[in-house]
Amino acid sequence: MIVHLLVKWAAVSGLFLVAAVGVPAIKVNRWTAAVAAAAVYGVINVLLGWPLRFIGKFILFLPNLLTFGLTGLIASVIINMIVLKATDIQMGPAMDIKGVRPLLGLAIATSILTGIL
Repeated sequence: MIVHLLVKWAAVSGLFLVAAVGVPAIKVNRWTAAVAAAAVYGVINVLLGWPLRFIGKFILFLPNLLTFGLTGLIASVIINMIVLKATDIQMGPAMDIKGVRPLLGLAIATSILTGIL
């Protein structure tokens, strides 16, 4: 359980670092800021992301059923965008995501990564 948490934490930290190097609109000051951002992301995901996903599963049950899961995938990416923006706000100058497109790209990458892990 703890090992899985540490692996996920390291993977999200690495994703933040790779995104900062590859996308000019995403800035992370240091690797320690990426590790802290991953921790903040995890806490915000528990406090905000899980309740939003729980509510969304009830509201979007029928559309999700009719679209063979596409609505659930889109809702997951939107919730990740909200959680990432909240993480960006909480991190202050240590992490900065400018614009909706980089936020969307990072949310998609985070959804894929956390789905794999």
